[in-house]
Amino acid sequence: MQRLRDVRGFEKFLEGCALEDMPRFTARICGVCPVAHHLASVKACEDLLGVKPPESAVKVRELWLHLHHIHSHTAHLFALAAPDFLLKDAPPAERNIFKLATVDKDSAKKIVELRKFGQEGSRIIAGIAIHPTAGIIGGMVNYFTEEKCSELKELGKNAIEISEEFVELYKKITAELSAAEMLEDGEIETNYMGLTNNGTHEIYDGDLKVVDKGEDSFEFGCHDYLKHIAEGTLDYSFAKAPYLKEKTLREGIIRVGPLARLNVSERLGTPRADGHFKEFKKEFGFTHKTMLYNLARMIEVLHSAERSFELLEDGEILMETGEVGKRISEVPQFREGEGIGIIEAPRGSLIHHYATDKDGFITDMNAIVATTFNNPGIDESVKEVARKTLSGQKSLDPDEKLLNRIETTIRAYDPCLSCSAHNLRLVSEVRIEIVRR
Repeated sequence: MQRLRDVRGFEKFLEGCALEDMPRFTARICGVCPVAHHLASVKACEDLLGVKPPESAVKVRELWLHLHHIHSHTAHLFALAAPDFLLKDAPPAERNIFKLATVDKDSAKKIVELRKFGQEGSRIIAGIAIHPTAGIIGGMVNYFTEEKCSELKELGKNAIEISEEFVELYKKITAELSAAEMLEDGEIETNYMGLTNNGTHEIYDGDLKVVDKGEDSFEFGCHDYLKHIAEGTLDYSFAKAPYLKEKTLREGIIRVGPLARLNVSERLGTPRADGHFKEFKKEFGFTHKTMLYNLARMIEVLHSAERSFELLEDGEILMETGEVGKRISEVPQFREGEGIGIIEAPRGSLIHHYATDKDGFITDMNAIVATTFNNPGIDESVKEVARKTLSGQKSLDPDEKLLNRIETTIRAYDPCLSCSAHNLRLVSEVRIEIVRR
């Protein structure tokens, strides 16, 4: 189980903050997914004030979020996850991205090119790549011009082909996991949630769809999330444990992220990704296999690359300098009220909920992040892989094999925690205690 002992306190210390400053501060919640927090915050502010951004600004935000998904997913898939599978026979000290780069230099160059499209693309849109804050209430700070559009097209000219090549790689990895009887590691039956738009995979806007362990499904808008989602507590962690209100905490576990999004979607909406999505569904159907998170993640990279180019070819996305109406809709009038913004961060559904007084200062804030949703599922997956690995063994002492399988299971979720990073040397600061019940 994850013992998160640090209290960061963003929700508390942002009380009293001016509403218009929230998108800038919340972008600092996470160094890995600042764009996701920033855009969820902007949407919450706009919802509170009743402001509707122009369509061109919405399309730029969607493009920005897809580029962010490419950057984040690629970093995880090749810096963190790939060494588990491509270097599985290497000593632990060599099971890392640096060794991987020496084994296959051509693939390493392609990985860098793909990730650069996401990270540099964010810089082109926002002006900076680290903690960018180009979204404002009602629109965007920067104009999206033909020059920026052309620069992005050149930067990502190979992104779709590279992404599809690596989808095939992760299909091969998945087949090898199945042959080694590791595809079931960490498999648990849970509920799943993600944004959809009339059944189509969505990351920026839409309704939340919950699929109840593959049996029943229901959808709800952002303003109804409190009717369906409760936040429990764990006695061993400061991280909360969200679950479906109509169930117990264990039965109501909600998993989010790439696997969840594929489970709740009927289609992805771009041609090449949809082809792989159909293959995924044909082979696995509605699936609880935790180890499929990475294949789902790679299919999403391909989808984001395709969707990015669809948006870049959309003439409505352009904002000519001086045409303020395409960049921002109106200057907001602050008021007392509540606002909710929901988007799909790379790791899953992200909710920002704000309340303000009549002068526009924050009186209450609640943020439910993707890793918080997945936290109870990670715990159950770790218990399941330990149970499976130790079954029939007399000794309960965790060996290197068990530790590796537990780490691989945790990394499948791509949690925003230090445990998702590979150490360059084996350390003994993490203690795993196995208790037979």
